[in-house]
Amino acid sequence: MREFYQFVLHILIVVFKRAVYCGKDQFGNRYYELFSKSTHRKTRFVFYGAVKDPSAVAPDWFNWLHYTTNKHPQDRSFPSCSWQKPALPNLTGTLLAYKKRQQQSNEKLSYTPWKPKI
Repeated sequence: MREFYQFVLHILIVVFKRAVYCGKDQFGNRYYELFSKSTHRKTRFVFYGAVKDPSAVAPDWFNWLHYTTNKHPQDRSFPSCSWQKPALPNLTGTLLAYKKRQQQSNEKLSYTPWKPKI
């Protein structure tokens, strides 16, 4: 049902506001551009896909959203290097968040903890 409402919202924005669809990223986010006649400026915005999290925006689309570049990342104009990892959303507060390994009681500490003088 939620997908139906997203589709209706998509149609309303495109038809009535005359927004232009610019592309989609690997997270399912859809990107749009809207020209305002009053300010004579283009406004860029995103409809989030499955993950409703601003950190789930791919880096190349992030640059486009913040007017760093005018090239659409959908054009594949951004070369990626071999050492780059794929973008991941922020996992803090989820079950997949990073957790420090618990130290065993018989292991020696790799540092000396600070103890205040009383």
